[in-house]
Amino acid sequence: FVQDGILHILTEQLDNDEDSSCRLKALYGISCICRDYQPGLEAFGKANGWSILLRAIQTNNQKLRTKAAFFLASVSTNSPDLVDEFASMGLVLQLGSILQEPGDISHEQILRAILTLVSQSAKARGDASNPALQLHTILEERRKEWKGKEEFQESLEYCDKLLQLCFK
Repeated sequence: FVQDGILHILTEQLDNDEDSSCRLKALYGISCICRDYQPGLEAFGKANGWSILLRAIQTNNQKLRTKAAFFLASVSTNSPDLVDEFASMGLVLQLGSILQEPGDISHEQILRAILTLVSQSAKARGDASNPALQLHTILEERRKEWKGKEEFQESLEYCDKLLQLCFK
């Protein structure tokens, strides 16, 4: 799929297609090609894929944002060598700014992605604790908002872990 140019086509589709369902399917295809396959991850990175993935996370499409953040967290977990690259791109700052928006279904995966990055990178922890990001305040507000709501249990756990890693 990498040599045949399929990854390039899917990357372009993820970045440029106007149909949100096509963008979702392109991301699914990218994930299948890259997950646990180093040549796929390398080709995606060389194709500016990480910046394109960040743009997908920054979209207002909650499903696309959720799946893109999930993919980012999965890649960060399975390929820790990419974490420093992600941190140097300012991903924690970008992800943290999304949390300033009203809560939606994507926030659980955004929190998971931030947690994955700060767990493995001092630079990411430094970015997360930057007072300008106001992540501490946001996490505390979300904890109050989500406390006692079973559907937010994992999000609460991510908030607690982030507070412990970055602010204690």
